[in-house]
Amino acid sequence: MNKSTKVNLIGLSIAGLSLGVFLGFSNLFVLIFLFGLTVFLGLIFIIAKLVEFFLKTKNPFVSYASGFVLMGLSIALLTSIVTMNRIAASQKKLTERLIPILEAYKEKHAQYPAQLSDLSIKGTDKLTYWTDSMQQSYTIHYWVDGWHMNEYDSKEKEWIKRD
Repeated sequence: MNKSTKVNLIGLSIAGLSLGVFLGFSNLFVLIFLFGLTVFLGLIFIIAKLVEFFLKTKNPFVSYASGFVLMGLSIALLTSIVTMNRIAASQKKLTERLIPILEAYKEKHAQYPAQLSDLSIKGTDKLTYWTDSMQQSYTIHYWVDGWHMNEYDSKEKEWIKRD
């Protein structure tokens, strides 16, 4: 492997990781599209290799270009899945930390806060929170992947997974 190929691989890895982190903040539908694109380009890469094999020709541009793009997209796909899972885990951790704080708030004020911003805790802007009209119960949820969400209901005192 020559020096320019190594530099290209490093650059491609960085680009794939960056794209993956960026897409990890999106939703499941973007990941499905990225997966489909990766599979499609993988098939093109296989077809290009088969054509080279059967015609006994070498077209390094097709091999390298499609291989590099396929590798970059694969890195991006894996990175985005990991990023999305880490975001969901941090939101779950934040939500589980909020539940006792909300209960303590109710004990002190005889009702739950109207909004999470009343608690002055960072990161709550990504959570969806609402109370009943008397502020005696609440529901809080966060999106896991753009399709699924986890929801906590204070009346039931349990987590519910929803589509």
